[in-house]
Amino acid sequence: MIVMSMNFFYGISNDLFKSEIQIPLFQNSNFKKSNLKLFKSYPKNNKWILQEISSKKINDYFYILKNEDILSNEIFFLADDTIFNKFDDKKTVWYPSVEIIKQKTFNSWDNVFYELKERIEKLT
Repeated sequence: MIVMSMNFFYGISNDLFKSEIQIPLFQNSNFKKSNLKLFKSYPKNNKWILQEISSKKINDYFYILKNEDILSNEIFFLADDTIFNKFDDKKTVWYPSVEIIKQKTFNSWDNVFYELKERIEKLT
């Protein structure tokens, strides 16, 4: 069994709040260089988009995101390149046995409950 710990970072950018995110590439108990890269994920057209952020690394130990780099719907996290192999907009990277059932239209749950019912019936 592989146990993976992942930290998520997010900021708020609106008329009231401005954010700056400082993301360390080390653990406090182990201050050494890391091969992890910064990624962001955000929803677009009912899918999750995954994008590497390479230009915000300021040195071997930190990424810094300024307010103009942040949108309120983005989630930032550290991972290695294998994240692209694991990423699927129908499944989650962090819980691979979980499948996502999406709404076909905004605020309509009928198809979600129908599909969930169908899947449960197949298991019984």
